[in-house]
Amino acid sequence: MRSNRIARRFGLLATAALLWAAPEAGTAQATGTVTGTVTDVASGRPLAQAQVHIPALRRGAQANGEGRYLLLNVPAGDYELRVELIGYASGSARITVPPGGTVTQSFQLSTSAIALDELVVTATGQQRTREVANAVGTLDVRRQLEQAPEASLMTLLQSKVPGVTIRQSSGSVAAASSIKIRGNTSLGLDNTPLIYVDGARVDNSNSIDAGAGGQDFTRLNDLDPDNIASIEVVKGPAAATLYGTEASAGVIRITTKRGLAGRAVWSYRTEQGVTWDPTKWWSMSWNPAKGVGLALLTGAEPVKDTTYTFSLLEGDQFFPSPFRTGYQQSYGMSVRGGSDNVTYYVSGDYLNQDGVTRSDGVRRYNARANFDAVISDKLQVSVSNGFVSISSRLPTNDNSLFSLVGNALGTSWQGRLLRADPTSGGTPMETCYLAYEYARATGADLATVTADFCDSPYFVTVENSNDKILNLVNTDNTARYTGSLTATWNPFPWMTNRATVGMDQYTSRFRNIFPVDPDRPFGSVSDGEIDRTDRTSSSLTLEGSSAVRFQLRPALTSVTTVGFQFNRDQVDITSATGRRFPAGSPSVGNSVENEAGDAFVKVKTLGLFVQEQVEWGDELFVTPAVRFDDNSAFGANLGLETYPRVGVSWVASNRSWFPGLFDQFRLRGAWGQSGKQPGPNDALALLNVQPVAFRNTDILGFTANRPGNPDLKPETGTEIEVGFDASLLSGRLSAEFTYFDKKTRNAVVARPDALSLGFPGDRFVNVGEITNKGVEVALQGDAIRTDALTWTLRGSLATLDNKVTDLPEPIVFGSQRHQQGLPFGAYYDRPVTIGTEGQPVVAEDRVFLGQPTPTREGSFSSSVTLFERVTVFALLDYQGGHQLLNGLEAFNCGLFGGGDQFGSCPAIFEVDANGNLTDQAKIKDAAAAAGTDAPFIYDADFIKLRNVSVRFDLPASWVGRFGVSAASLTVAGENLFTWTKYPGTDPEANFAGSAQVVRQQLWTLPQSSRFVTRFTFTF
Repeated sequence: MRSNRIARRFGLLATAALLWAAPEAGTAQATGTVTGTVTDVASGRPLAQAQVHIPALRRGAQANGEGRYLLLNVPAGDYELRVELIGYASGSARITVPPGGTVTQSFQLSTSAIALDELVVTATGQQRTREVANAVGTLDVRRQLEQAPEASLMTLLQSKVPGVTIRQSSGSVAAASSIKIRGNTSLGLDNTPLIYVDGARVDNSNSIDAGAGGQDFTRLNDLDPDNIASIEVVKGPAAATLYGTEASAGVIRITTKRGLAGRAVWSYRTEQGVTWDPTKWWSMSWNPAKGVGLALLTGAEPVKDTTYTFSLLEGDQFFPSPFRTGYQQSYGMSVRGGSDNVTYYVSGDYLNQDGVTRSDGVRRYNARANFDAVISDKLQVSVSNGFVSISSRLPTNDNSLFSLVGNALGTSWQGRLLRADPTSGGTPMETCYLAYEYARATGADLATVTADFCDSPYFVTVENSNDKILNLVNTDNTARYTGSLTATWNPFPWMTNRATVGMDQYTSRFRNIFPVDPDRPFGSVSDGEIDRTDRTSSSLTLEGSSAVRFQLRPALTSVTTVGFQFNRDQVDITSATGRRFPAGSPSVGNSVENEAGDAFVKVKTLGLFVQEQVEWGDELFVTPAVRFDDNSAFGANLGLETYPRVGVSWVASNRSWFPGLFDQFRLRGAWGQSGKQPGPNDALALLNVQPVAFRNTDILGFTANRPGNPDLKPETGTEIEVGFDASLLSGRLSAEFTYFDKKTRNAVVARPDALSLGFPGDRFVNVGEITNKGVEVALQGDAIRTDALTWTLRGSLATLDNKVTDLPEPIVFGSQRHQQGLPFGAYYDRPVTIGTEGQPVVAEDRVFLGQPTPTREGSFSSSVTLFERVTVFALLDYQGGHQLLNGLEAFNCGLFGGGDQFGSCPAIFEVDANGNLTDQAKIKDAAAAAGTDAPFIYDADFIKLRNVSVRFDLPASWVGRFGVSAASLTVAGENLFTWTKYPGTDPEANFAGSAQVVRQQLWTLPQSSRFVTRFTFTF
């Protein structure tokens, strides 16, 4: 088996990495103690979680809640002592540790957006930012939550890191969003980054299950933002080389909160909020002389042309809107503390978030227990444990026949109005468009035809359609554990050994239920249907590395790191469907018809890496590295995959000749490769199992499916990036700039073989190439910085030029395609124009019409703080340079052939001042009849007010009498306004959920708006 071959191939190498030999220790040195405090220079408040360390010894400690730190058993000698904290300029001091004595060294730090000595987590352990040759997006989650409380990881990341694209595909609170870094890196494989939580790789998959119509559940919603301390984004292959075969789409590392030495500090928070639908819903139209008019429905000819419009979603005097104001509540409590040797962080959280319909919501319980222990002056151990139980509900939506939006917009001739009988007069009565026009055309009694015509012949009745659809059940219930153990062993001052064991495991149960309904509103499924999918996922992470530091010369240092990584991902799926069961008993076992299926997938990756970092004078860092990988999904004929990398970082501002205008200025550049493994079974030959009749008995038989590909390779991403980081005006202004050029070769694509070969299934081959180029810019500055007022502005902009540069044959999916020379997933269809005689002309050939991926993204935020008590924050998000197919308009205009057949959208009935159809009406009617989407593809540029908030920090004199040390109150809004020329309901909506290729708005709930109040206090 391939897994055994992997084990044999790497057995000796992995063992060597774990048993890295070290020279014998010399004479033991006498030791001393280093202590002190870390505070904010402006306010004097203690800076908890500041990292204080001695680089020469690769040892450090974290400041506690009072800002105090303690380093024990420090070998006597002269050292440089450094301190770092996200968002602050670093500090350093020279100290002399006497044998058996204590050194007290305190620090006062000032805020700064560029902190080159800030510690970031990399594949080889912690490194200072100045040592890392790539742009690393770092997010201080505590500060982000103070500015804008977020309920999910995706909204937390949105608009915060240049180059990271988050697209909320739906307004359903349980729905997944898509995430990608620096564009699309694969034509057929997953474009989402790897996710690590405290060193454990976690499953971040999205599951699209039957019944919900298109939206999917995501496991990233399992993570509670309030338990996260920081997030670091590794953006591309040049930075992700040491993560190997599965990292070309980037890596996101999440670090959860840890304990602090000192007394137990308790924190409590609560959030209360509301969610609502802000959409002005697009109405359907019905014209009695066209389309589904009187002549088709009743045989009667209309008296005159009249166009009616109607939408069940807006609500009127006859029917209420199906939308509600959703209520959100959450509660959380945590405690942290400990001694100088053992610290702890324990928390529990509850979230209950309702969407804008009663079939939409999330209920989540989180618990976390993290511990850190100093076993000795040479051995430290960190343990992380996270538990979650989450129950999610999704409305039937999107591309579903029983969509709430689709049903409501598809019965326009049933729209209600009050009218008197057009022949006899009398008291106005409730009727519908169709009945009134028929009575007017034929002279029939209005009361009689109202009873005959005012129920929809195609869907459920108008009166109860929304209610019945909202009774449909799409639920997912998940229990999950994510944990890790990391041990750091420093047998000598010049050696650091680190090992991590991580586990992520969950079980989810999806249910889609059509309850028994004797009215049969949904046809045969109203006899009862249940679909259930049980999924168990397990991810194991084993990592180990050893770093040796050599002082070659006084100003020249070498750090050699050797390590290995092993990952095993395993998924077990069981599904079952039952049809026709008794009312009140929706189960597969009670069904008249049932069927079942299962699937099992296991993928293993084993890699070995070597990195050499050469440092000159703490200003120039040159870092070559290489990783060797084997993976169980590779073709059987494939050997080891090699991923090289080299990076250079130069802190030019350390030079005496550098302009004094800059406080710090760093140039950086890197070139590197990483991969993307094929699907678990893509390289394998597959057979179909089917019964074969033999001697009046069915026996086991096989037919060919696909031949497999023993030469199938992983996709290889190669990237070069260059850039700089700068700060000036005493840290009041900072800038980051990065240019990247990324190319993915050996794209894995499914390609059919000739049927004469006997294999009907597609063969997976390496044939394609895709490129992504762009720049990322971030600016931050303090417009005002005084004791009474601080005004901070931040802006970012990222550009992307994405193109398929090599693909022998187009890959077509509807009006989108992958094609050589075009952007990823390009819109490509037949345009419609107005001819010389005023008639619409549909082109014979398809042409390029746009792309679904934004080519420009940006954000702008403003934060104003008054007297360190009141903070007002606002964040604008921008995406542009892309298009979106308005599938809702295309479907309704073109249902069965356009306005002369069945179309019912307002656009095809639009007339000018003379009562003639406009050119746009003709174009869209003709496009609908011809089956082209071209006129329904629009520019989708938008600006959204993502967040706005006001935070008030209560004075200690107010809360101190109650034993509370700190308290704050925040009122925040989310998605309050959207500025766009896109004519659909939402330029971010996608009927295919988090899918990153297919992009169109259909019957999808757009993003909802939210207001929330958050109260926190610490005691």
